[in-house]
Amino acid sequence: PVVHNDKDAKFKLDKPISQIKELELSHRDYIIGFEFTAVHLADPSRNKYAYMMEGLDPEWNYTDATNRHVSVTYNNLKTGDYTFRVKAANKDGVWNDTGTQIAIRVLPAPWLTWWAFTIYLLSALLLILFVIYKRTSILRQRAIELEKTVSARTTELREEKQKVEQLLSRKNEEFANVSHEFRTPLTLMLGPISQVLKTNKTESEIRRLNVVQRNGYRLLRMVDQLLNLETFRVKSITQKSPQATGKIIRLLSEAFSDIAQEKGISVSVKNICDVNFEFTTDAFEKIFVNLISNAIKYTKPGGSITIESNRTQDNELHIRISDTGIGIPNDKKDVIFERYNRVLDENSEQVTGAGIGLALVKNLVEAHQGRIELESDLGKGTTVNVYLPIIGEVGEIDVVNHSSDEIIAMEMMSLTHQSITESTESATDITEADESKPLILVIEDNDDMRNYIVESISSKYRVIVAENGEKGYELAKAEVPDLIVSDIMMPVLDGYQATHKIRTNEVTSHIPIILLTARGDRESRLKGWYEKADEYLTKPFDVEELLIRIHNLLEIRDIIRQRFCQLVFPFQDRTDSYPPISIENKENQPQAKEWQFIQKVESALSENYQRLELRNSELAEMVAMSERQFSRKIKAITNITCSEYIKRYRLEKAKALLKRQVAPSNVWIDVGFSSHSHFGKCFKAQYGCTPSEYLN
Repeated sequence: PVVHNDKDAKFKLDKPISQIKELELSHRDYIIGFEFTAVHLADPSRNKYAYMMEGLDPEWNYTDATNRHVSVTYNNLKTGDYTFRVKAANKDGVWNDTGTQIAIRVLPAPWLTWWAFTIYLLSALLLILFVIYKRTSILRQRAIELEKTVSARTTELREEKQKVEQLLSRKNEEFANVSHEFRTPLTLMLGPISQVLKTNKTESEIRRLNVVQRNGYRLLRMVDQLLNLETFRVKSITQKSPQATGKIIRLLSEAFSDIAQEKGISVSVKNICDVNFEFTTDAFEKIFVNLISNAIKYTKPGGSITIESNRTQDNELHIRISDTGIGIPNDKKDVIFERYNRVLDENSEQVTGAGIGLALVKNLVEAHQGRIELESDLGKGTTVNVYLPIIGEVGEIDVVNHSSDEIIAMEMMSLTHQSITESTESATDITEADESKPLILVIEDNDDMRNYIVESISSKYRVIVAENGEKGYELAKAEVPDLIVSDIMMPVLDGYQATHKIRTNEVTSHIPIILLTARGDRESRLKGWYEKADEYLTKPFDVEELLIRIHNLLEIRDIIRQRFCQLVFPFQDRTDSYPPISIENKENQPQAKEWQFIQKVESALSENYQRLELRNSELAEMVAMSERQFSRKIKAITNITCSEYIKRYRLEKAKALLKRQVAPSNVWIDVGFSSHSHFGKCFKAQYGCTPSEYLN
């Protein structure tokens, strides 16, 4: 065998093939060759051979020694074990099947040997262990830093908690002080008022003092509720004592039965469960008083209220208060317990309140791990279910009774004044006054405020009133007042919506509007200006200031309508009709809607002014208005009556005919006057000369 290595160096093995059992080749040896020498030199072709490389050749390869020598070459053998076998045949063609063979082993490259792979594996394991160690070290360091941060933050939170607790404690003290500060002046006001009411006073004075007393108690109740929203949250955690819930429910129900009967409402108490457990002092009374007070407020005469309580299987006290009142709409049930949220509609707008009572009830119930549920059908009634967990139950002997007289008295006073308000008639539809005085429309949902405004301005103006924005808008269309004073926060339509509808309606677009409200922030004012309100006056307002603003707006309106009248009927000659305003710019021009109205009127007059029997009611019908609406609209924007407007229009047409040299004796007939003499007098009164003089 001859082996060629990668350096192309040729060498021969020094042993015959029969003596070589195994040949090992390194990965760098890539050519191996075998040579067969002929035995029969005389006739080499008779030397026949067969060879094969087991593991590479699929079968024997046959050849002879024609050229005396036979060469077999294999190169680039892959790593592995091979066996090269050779057999020969004699001259008679008989084969020696045993032959001879040599084992060949091609060794792998060093980087492909088992020890190389072992190194690879160990290196990978070491790398993984190093990464794990490094990662663990980093995480351990981060954990240490996080622990330090958490410890520092915990310390900060502990310090902040102490500060917050100190602030809460101070806040509660401040609330107590504020409560005292509010109560002191209110008491000093309500006490003398009660004494003065007992003296001989005129009916007007008594009515005004009742308004002061009623709203004084209302303010006192609102202050108490606002303070309770904060103070009970802390008390519910710290200041608890055993409460006799059954006894409290019976006592409060009995206390409110009389006022309910005065309103014609029956109160039924049944299935009261006597259970005594830990509860914040006064909190249980606050919950029950607010719920029964609301039931009485929103139940109409002839209705009924049912009160009951029982222990549930979950060891809760279930309090159920049902009424046959006005009910709550479905879209308002989710917000009824939010602070300052009230359901305002035509049924509930007469009930005074600030939307604090139910928010207080919910806060108190949730502060004691309870829950409150509402069931209501609009127009049929409402049922409130309160579930309070019975914690720290005690016997009756361990209950300490305390007085709830102040809570009951405050709510009773509110209900009593509510009844007075409901039974007292509001201001008359229109105050008795001189017809020459301007007509003012007051839109206000609060009875006391509405009556106060009416009393303040009725000495100088005629006044009509409306209880909400929708009624105010309808009344404004029907009566066409000279000015409107409107609140903003109202049911059905608020002040902004009412202003928008009034401004966009042809009948009422010219009316000045004063928005009178407690919302004096910038956004509210801008919204009022955006809806084209003329004035924005915040509560509490000064009556003299209101009167001055009304007077100024009416004077400005008078100046505007005089100038507008001069534009409609100028002293100098004009075309047959006022040039129409371009549609593109009509929104940006002053008195755009008024000009559109005048164009509609002149369009109707242009076809009917020659008729002698033309009446105001017919012309009003032509422009789709009632006669009253039409007359007040014409008067409001031109400062002349409807009849005067028709007469001036006819005179303008007469003047145009005279310019075309039509004889005066024919003109008066063409423009709808009843006689030539009447036409002459009217023409001279308007233009300072007779028709004949004008013609000349």
